[in-house]
Amino acid sequence: LNVSIETMVDQKENQKIEKQEYKIIEIKRYKLRELAVIYKVNRKTFRGWLNKFKDELGPREGHYYSITQVKLILKKLELPSYVKVYFD
Repeated sequence: LNVSIETMVDQKENQKIEKQEYKIIEIKRYKLRELAVIYKVNRKTFRGWLNKFKDELGPREGHYYSITQVKLILKKLELPSYVKVYFD
C-alpha cells in the first residue's frame, strides 16, 4: 500500500510544498523476495543481511517467515525512512 502525504505551506513564508511518499506494510507472513522489495534490495543481498542473525531467526515455515520472525527482521534491520508499519 503506497500513501502520499502532502504538506502545504503558506506561500507568504516562501517555503516550498513538501511531498512525502510512504509505503505502508502490514505485520504478516512474508516471503524473502517480498521483504527484499520492501527494503529495495535484491534477494541475494537481503539473504546476506539475514545470515548475520540466522541462528536467532531460525528456519522459515515453507517459503514464508512467521510473524515473529518478521518482527525480529524489522527490529534487527530497522525500517527504511519511507516505510511505515501498520499494526492490526
